[in-house]
Amino acid sequence: GGGRVFRPLLTTFLLRLNEMQRSLVLFFLVVISIITLYTGMGINIPRQDEQDYCISYVPSSYSKPHVCFVVRTVKKHELGIFALVASVLGDSSSSASFHFLDTSVQGDFHTLKNITDLINVIYGREMAIVSDITYAHALKRYPALVEFIDSGYIQTDMYVRQKILQNEETECDYVIVTNGDNLYSSNFLPTIQPYMLKGTEIIGVEFLSHYIWLDKFEYTARLGQDVQFFTEFGYGRVDLGAVALQVERWKQLNL
Repeated sequence: GGGRVFRPLLTTFLLRLNEMQRSLVLFFLVVISIITLYTGMGINIPRQDEQDYCISYVPSSYSKPHVCFVVRTVKKHELGIFALVASVLGDSSSSASFHFLDTSVQGDFHTLKNITDLINVIYGREMAIVSDITYAHALKRYPALVEFIDSGYIQTDMYVRQKILQNEETECDYVIVTNGDNLYSSNFLPTIQPYMLKGTEIIGVEFLSHYIWLDKFEYTARLGQDVQFFTEFGYGRVDLGAVALQVERWKQLNL
């Protein structure tokens, strides 16, 4: 469709601009994304039946939980990253930050640092960072596993473990691991906040997907035909980005 034509043309156009011009163009794209997404576009609408969606409760000592989005991304997500951030921060009172991982084998998302710097300037605070743990680090540490699982999941696990779970100074109360081409409703964080304030260990939300599940273990992609899914905590019934995990409990379990 038109979107598939538009994206390559826009990318080519941006590459022909100098750094200042590119920053201005990206800034206006962000503004447009914020306006559009704040009106209600996005995904992830939590269900009301708490019994199905929340597992266990522990005392909570924080007044406004801070949510860390660990964003697995590659160069093709370049234009979508601003939309992701804008969709999450539709409610400016929410406390959130974004930890970006270039999960490509080549590590060729060279503009990722420039994008996060621009995001920090736009929002006026240091809330977007780029991981220094690369695919190459994961390959060196776990060569057999990385060869078997080549989508950056080992790299993601290394980041969460080293930079969040083993970091005594982490600001993360909850972690959501998501992909750079996902979007959220601007009401997402305000809606799950009451559950976080209760100390809920795992919070699941509904989500829209362009995948059609054929059965429990098989699915196929149907682009342009989004389907609403009701998260279940079981194999093949929950999606990356649709679950918030409490960091303190994760530490206690030593996972």
